[in-house]
Amino acid sequence: MIENCEFVPDPRVNTSFVCGTDNSAVPGFPNASMSFRVTVSGDTNLSVVFSFDYLNGGGVPNPNSPNRTVQVPFPGLGKNATAQTNWTYTALNHNYTSGTSSTYWVHVEVRDETGQVGNWSQPFFPVIVNQNSAPFIDGLLSLNSVNQALMYWNPVIPLLYENVSVGDPDADPVTLTWAWGDGTLTVNHTGPLAGRLDLRVTHRYPPSQFPLNESPHYVDIPVSVWIDDGLGHNVSYNSTAEFYIAFDSPPSVRVVQLSSATWSPTRAVGSVWKVGERVSMVGNVTDPEGDPTTAYWDFDNRTDSNGDGDPTRDRDANGTTAAHVYIAPGNYSIIFWATDAEQKTCLNANCTNPPPYPPFLTHWRNDTIPVEVINNRPPHVALSNTTVQVEEPSPLGAKVFDYDGDNMTVTWVFGDGSANVTNVTGTSPRDAPQLFSVFQEHTYAHSGPYNLTLYVSDGNDTVNDTKQVFVESLNLPPVLLGLHVSRANGTSAGNNTFRTNEILVVTAQMYDNENDTLNASIEWGDGSGANATIDPKTSNACSVDNQSRNLCSVSFSHTYASAGPNGTQEYTVLVTITDNKVYLELNATGATITLTHTKNQTVIVIITGSGPQSEDLGPWDWWDYSTFAAALGIPSVLIARFAWKVHLERREE
Repeated sequence: MIENCEFVPDPRVNTSFVCGTDNSAVPGFPNASMSFRVTVSGDTNLSVVFSFDYLNGGGVPNPNSPNRTVQVPFPGLGKNATAQTNWTYTALNHNYTSGTSSTYWVHVEVRDETGQVGNWSQPFFPVIVNQNSAPFIDGLLSLNSVNQALMYWNPVIPLLYENVSVGDPDADPVTLTWAWGDGTLTVNHTGPLAGRLDLRVTHRYPPSQFPLNESPHYVDIPVSVWIDDGLGHNVSYNSTAEFYIAFDSPPSVRVVQLSSATWSPTRAVGSVWKVGERVSMVGNVTDPEGDPTTAYWDFDNRTDSNGDGDPTRDRDANGTTAAHVYIAPGNYSIIFWATDAEQKTCLNANCTNPPPYPPFLTHWRNDTIPVEVINNRPPHVALSNTTVQVEEPSPLGAKVFDYDGDNMTVTWVFGDGSANVTNVTGTSPRDAPQLFSVFQEHTYAHSGPYNLTLYVSDGNDTVNDTKQVFVESLNLPPVLLGLHVSRANGTSAGNNTFRTNEILVVTAQMYDNENDTLNASIEWGDGSGANATIDPKTSNACSVDNQSRNLCSVSFSHTYASAGPNGTQEYTVLVTITDNKVYLELNATGATITLTHTKNQTVIVIITGSGPQSEDLGPWDWWDYSTFAAALGIPSVLIARFAWKVHLERREE
């Protein structure tokens, strides 16, 4: 038996009707799937047969009615089972058409395994199917131009607005699917459209959709929208979204500086560099719109290092700064390239990119600086012999020359053990030879010839020259005026005769024209001696006489232990003074003359045994004889011998 039967004519509404009930208020539609469900019972396996167009226009069963059989397993004694199926009417039945509506008769029967047909009071029933109209859209522009221009330096793509209204004559709900032309979709769902529904749909395109580096430029993107009412109507509309890429200016490119460790001009056009010299480069890129820029350097415009066939566009170094060392002499061109990110400028007024190629000019710009690279030429130094004064600050000079115009480092080695001194010549243009006069002040503490050496380096090569510096001293020697011999009590001894173990005193009187410190020494003739130092500027033993001489006196005392085997012994006493300097000059032939500053005088003393002392010399004592010798320039030893002869003659008397 068929226990129950119902159907759902419109799946969107999902309202069910009992089979045989009028469904004109909620009809079915062509191309919309209807569902049918029956509840059956029986004591074997069952077959439920649905005939969806059972009667023809005259009420006679239609032998060509589409059928569908659903097998139902034995549900069990006293139990029911459900058979369900769907059916879609593709068009209205012309025999039953009344305006835009048709009536279909559906027949349902159930059979058991023996073929017995179950009893049902209503084996066929009517189903109302109405004609459905397609939905529509209004307000979609065929060309939708975006007012805001695209800027490369601000690549924010403005929103595309689609302002439309949609409707459906049957008040169906619809689904709108937008295809934006960039591979993305937007889907809108509406409820039942009892009237027009205004929609504002937006879309933002990614920057990759636009050739932002080509300006100015119009970009047209096709836009399509499909409207589906779910009842077999899926209509489409087309539009075009148009964007405008505003004009973008190319950057300005300039090499602002080329420099080495020794030279940094503002702009080195036609500059000269050296093999092995590190050349630093600074470029400047300015873009009017503030676009990000890309820059690189081509050092030699010769070698095709990237193999693209264009040796003038080798990217030897990236960025606005670089450095390079040329390893071979020659003429080169340093090219600084830059662009605002591979942009191009449109040549046509409309910029519509006509075939076969877009009429664009690249934004790559460059600045070229020719340079000459040469091998280094060593500097030259010219140094001469010179004469200076001892202990006087003296200027020493030389000439240094460099063909390449390099700055030079000059090192002075004075030859007297003092520290070296280094000078650096000033900045000079690199394209012209340079001759410099270099000077250095130095004080030599001691006289004599010294080897002065000058080392000159241009940073690559070092040369040197050595000449002599003659250090003259015009200092005058000290003067030893005379010697005076006396006893310890200051009395004179006749004929400078003393007994053994008697204290005798020798006093030397002297002066120095420059008041130099004097060293005095005495040798007593018996192997002993003594030393003394006196500073005329501070010693109390010195005083200025009427001739403006600063006279100094130095006294030495001594006792002799032996008078010799004969009872009388003659000793020669030697007094020496010096200011520890020399007198140095060059004579007419260029030879050096050195005069010692050591002066000495002698005096003879006679030592006798302990017997009576002989008479003195009388009016002429030893002081007078020694003074007389100094005044006449006669060696004191001769005067002493003369005095000794007088002494002997008097003894004989």
